[in-house]
Amino acid sequence: AFAGVGRRMLGRLLPVALIASFALAGCEGTPPETPPPPPIPKSDLNIRYVPAGFADLEGWQADEFAGFLEAFRTSCKALSKRPDSQMVAPAGVGGTAADWKPVCREAGVLDAGASPETLRAFVTGRFAAYRVESLGTPDAGVGKFTGYYEIELAGAEKQTDKLTMPVFAPPPDLVTAQLGDFDQSLAGRRISGRARVGKLEPYDTRAVIEGPGWPAKAGAEMLFWGDPVDVFFLQVQGSGVVRFDDGTTRRVGYAADNGHRFVGIGGLMLRRKLIGRGEASAQGVRAWLRRNPRKAAKLMAENPRFIFFRWIEGPGPIGAMGVPLTPGRSLAVDPRAVPLGAPVWLATKWPGKSGRKFQRLMVAQDTGGAIKGAVRGDIYFGTGEKALELAGRMNHPGHYFVLIPKTVKVRLEPEADSGS
Repeated sequence: AFAGVGRRMLGRLLPVALIASFALAGCEGTPPETPPPPPIPKSDLNIRYVPAGFADLEGWQADEFAGFLEAFRTSCKALSKRPDSQMVAPAGVGGTAADWKPVCREAGVLDAGASPETLRAFVTGRFAAYRVESLGTPDAGVGKFTGYYEIELAGAEKQTDKLTMPVFAPPPDLVTAQLGDFDQSLAGRRISGRARVGKLEPYDTRAVIEGPGWPAKAGAEMLFWGDPVDVFFLQVQGSGVVRFDDGTTRRVGYAADNGHRFVGIGGLMLRRKLIGRGEASAQGVRAWLRRNPRKAAKLMAENPRFIFFRWIEGPGPIGAMGVPLTPGRSLAVDPRAVPLGAPVWLATKWPGKSGRKFQRLMVAQDTGGAIKGAVRGDIYFGTGEKALELAGRMNHPGHYFVLIPKTVKVRLEPEADSGS
């Protein structure tokens, strides 16, 4: 996911490993702490839902389900707060909130230490499985799966000799509008800019914000880190943990962005032959940027998108549903294809070249700037360097099955103009 360096914020993150991992999708664009129900975008994807049996889910009997119940229950907390009539996905794919509340209530009374057999029986008894396919492609059900993580670094709330790189909160002159509030056909889209002389103008680019004399700088600095490359990675990930000198930690997450398009520097580096495909991972990109600080500054400035942050209290990081993510179980998806909150059976491979199968029940809880398409996903691997080792090397083909409550009459081929 780092290939796209940069969505949700957490965008998420574009294409090859780094491109995959550098998109680090997951992730840019986390909503506020107590977010309103996310708008349901129109499904303009050419997708098909194919009914399947649980016997079609490779590895279904082998999953131990560790962490799944915790992840699904957090989704249920968000779903349970929505009006019964509210759609959870476009084009009739996922039904309404009312369809999910009964299975959420049942999940809520399951023992936290329930056995894999009990959880398997719960899922098979309450959900139907559908293989998601992208029509018009050679391998309709196969897509790309990458990974993202949460960076953890030493920082301070006041600038020091070593900690000089600022992390900014949203400046007072930044205006963000949900376009669906004005035109329902634009639900799920937003725009950011600066109000000036009766109109909304594009906001400053990354190069302007990080350059000398940015006028909104005063008062927007919320945190300082020591390495500009780490701050850039924070922007890509959209979430991070700050370690202070006294041993305490605090989490920051996406609050807003400057409204500019995301440009993945991983792709730029490959096209310019600055790195080879063998270096196209988050680790490889980071190493090159640190070895070439002057070139790195210019290269990073070519991504005009800039992320502003906020402090997050309690567990995190927070995904697009407004709930904490669970390492190894939370998946960033395209919400036009997969209902946020739904269980998803993912079949791909573990990061790296081992070929070991990654087959487990995930929960769609996040989105990402590079996570677009009917079959596309970004796995959240957790916090810190160990998580980076996995996320930075995750870039494999795979497929998935979306699980929908049996009470929902799923439209197998969603109509693009169905709306929310």
